[in-house]
Amino acid sequence: GVKKMDKERDLRYQSLTNYREQYAFRICNTTEQLVTNFLGLMESASFGSKPDDLASVTRENLQVDLYSSNVVKSAEALLKIVTELKHSVMLNNYAHVGGFIGDNRREFQNQAQTANETIDTLKTELTIALQEMETTYYKSDYREKPQSQK
Repeated sequence: GVKKMDKERDLRYQSLTNYREQYAFRICNTTEQLVTNFLGLMESASFGSKPDDLASVTRENLQVDLYSSNVVKSAEALLKIVTELKHSVMLNNYAHVGGFIGDNRREFQNQAQTANETIDTLKTELTIALQEMETTYYKSDYREKPQSQK
């Protein structure tokens, strides 16, 4: 019972920790690639230098195209990670909510059982009390005698 639930909770926590570490690693790598490519783009597109020949101009244009393409790819990768995280949070929250609902259901079942036991106890006590009152009433001098006995 309880040990199994604790073990399941520990496994779930460990799984979520590994999951979080994997996403943190992916985010760091993708962000690093984004920054590296952005810095390369800024360096390639420097306005201070004037290339001497057509080959240099073509090389700089290719570098700018390459770095800008890589910046876009890195940004798309980060957006994909964010989307995956959003979906993950939604799914994990549903699982958490489902667990929460299950816990509440068990708690309410326990409360209902306790309430039913209390009602049964009260019913028994009231039955005994009513029987005692009825017995006392019929033995009492204060009750009216039936008409036929007068």
